[in-house]
Amino acid sequence: MEHLTSTSRDGRIQSAFGMGFWNVFGKVINMPWYNGDYPPSYKNQPVELRSKAVEIANELLLHGAEEGVAIATGLKRARAFFAKNNRMFPLSLDFEGKHYTGAVTPSEEKGANGMPVYFRVTLAGELFAYLCCGDRGWREQDNSGKPMGLINAIGTYIREYYE
Repeated sequence: MEHLTSTSRDGRIQSAFGMGFWNVFGKVINMPWYNGDYPPSYKNQPVELRSKAVEIANELLLHGAEEGVAIATGLKRARAFFAKNNRMFPLSLDFEGKHYTGAVTPSEEKGANGMPVYFRVTLAGELFAYLCCGDRGWREQDNSGKPMGLINAIGTYIREYYE
């Protein structure tokens, strides 16, 4: 059965079967994530992390990866990218019925476990605390009395980010 296709400058092809790209094996694949679209499992990820994960997942698809593998690997590699480059990474979590957004900046100094010694945490653009993880769990560096439940929730978010 014959159908008409046309190729755009960026390699996308338009056919009766939808928009897609040629992968390195010469196979036409659909690119499910472009123009702000992303896999449903990325829904609760911070925008910067989600964008990097989509970029990586799409590249994996172009090189022949299965969609499920591309989704999981894209998120894992995006997290590793931000962790490796000691860059600030976005924070987005729900705690006690409230949604918190902000950023986490790891210290350059590393502990024995390879993790940064402390993390500068901002919420809604304001400094929340400098957090560190010790033998007894997460705590503020200066013990200024922030809610312990929220500190632990942010600490769990940070730990999961690095896993």
